[in-house]
Amino acid sequence: MAQLIPLTLLVVVLLCSLAKAVGFETGRFALTALILFIGITVGGFIQRRIKYDLHKIPKRKNLLTAKDYPEKWELDIMNMRHAARHNESICINPETRVVEIVDHELAYSMITDGLANYKPEYKYARAWLLEKVYTIIFGDRTIASCSGEDWRWRRAVLGPLFHTRKMLPTLLPYVVSMAKNMGTQLYGAEGKTVEVDQLFTEATLSIIFKYLTGENRDDVDKAICAKNALSGNLYRRAYKSVVPLILSSAVFGFTSKLFMTSDARRSARDLHKYCTSVVDYIITKQRTNDERDQSILVKMSQEPGYDYNTAAGKSTLIAELNIMLFAGHDTTGHSLGFIFYELGSRPDLQQRVFQEVRSALGLPGKENEVTADVIGRLPTLSAVIRETLRYYMIAPSVAMSANGDVILGKYKLPDKTTVMINLTSMSHDTRYFEEPDVFNPDRWLNEDAAEFFADAKTVEKKKRTNIDVAFLYGAHSCLGRNLALLELRVITSLLVNKFELSVPKDFKLVLSVNPLVKPELGTMVTFTPRV
Repeated sequence: MAQLIPLTLLVVVLLCSLAKAVGFETGRFALTALILFIGITVGGFIQRRIKYDLHKIPKRKNLLTAKDYPEKWELDIMNMRHAARHNESICINPETRVVEIVDHELAYSMITDGLANYKPEYKYARAWLLEKVYTIIFGDRTIASCSGEDWRWRRAVLGPLFHTRKMLPTLLPYVVSMAKNMGTQLYGAEGKTVEVDQLFTEATLSIIFKYLTGENRDDVDKAICAKNALSGNLYRRAYKSVVPLILSSAVFGFTSKLFMTSDARRSARDLHKYCTSVVDYIITKQRTNDERDQSILVKMSQEPGYDYNTAAGKSTLIAELNIMLFAGHDTTGHSLGFIFYELGSRPDLQQRVFQEVRSALGLPGKENEVTADVIGRLPTLSAVIRETLRYYMIAPSVAMSANGDVILGKYKLPDKTTVMINLTSMSHDTRYFEEPDVFNPDRWLNEDAAEFFADAKTVEKKKRTNIDVAFLYGAHSCLGRNLALLELRVITSLLVNKFELSVPKDFKLVLSVNPLVKPELGTMVTFTPRV
């Protein structure tokens, strides 16, 4: 409805101009057009109100105010976290008209049944607003910006490439070497405070780059003579335009790069040029290699949808590399920073993790071989990781669109209604967590350690008390789930084994949500080598 208003007004203005040009009485014509506009708008409003139930959905309540949390970032975070405590399972934002889900069972049903595997009868699709926005930022449609058959063939290609059995032999040694290199750097900063968010996001970017291309990022940058080297900051500058792009889509029904800031447009353009150069270089270098020596990128290029030899296939391949580099580093890097912040703020908890890690790895410099079995026997560290993912919830929500008219709970929604699943609220819901606003890793210790790498849908069937929504569920769970968990375990265990962590007394962690949760002013941690 809101999208029709500016469009109709534009039509009225154009008709008035046309009437004047051909000699009609402009005033009378404009009045007729205005009456027609009002009639169409009111008629459409009445029709939708009779046919659908959007007006019956309870309005979302934001009960917290600036008196409770004077700082805006705290207010925003807490209103996301506390939504389930003050609202019905389904509510609607009166300003944006976005339907919000704050109930875990309903959200689980939507994703695993309503979204399904994009079968013909699926009820929900990826939010149409985000499809347009991601396509603009990353240059073409990707697995994060498509639905139906477009999504299905991509998932069929990419899913097996991120399986644990595929990942561990090639990537585990590289993650270990990256962690050891960071340890060497931090020895040089002995006793000094380090901004770890930048450190970790650049490390995780190098790791996902290595896994996708089979090459070291620095070596490729030199080979392609990259003028604007890839960096986490480059992605964050491009991603800053997500919110204005979404708003322009919601208001006008379309969006374009014109709604991006000049810096964001320039960053998105640099990322596209960089990924194009990387694709050309890697394909040329590796395409004649034996299959076992070919990178994931080369194997993707041999699939029909990613065919490097066609313009459409190459464009899709470049965009897919772009989105995977972004999604594969930013959330994991921020999560590592939050883990180190929590351990540095809680000496007793850090000591427990250290003792567990030291027992499994041995003395620094004489560590036992880091294998999947070794890092799988760290229950306290696993609990810290899971609690960090719950407490901070880097991706606070998931947006979907109704695929045709749908029934959500007891409400009938029209086609393309945006439905937002509030993951932050679910992870702070008192129905599933005792004292959810308290950081308490022990809540996860009574669960089967094997669940950490298990399929989320299988785990959910066990009806455990604590819910785990950080990576979503089933076919729509995060592709990089096991990669992220591998990085979090290996890097944290190796660095905690070498360093005692602390947080400066004058440092305050400030979060921002735009739209991912990240530290606005960085994350400061002091590293002191252990004796």
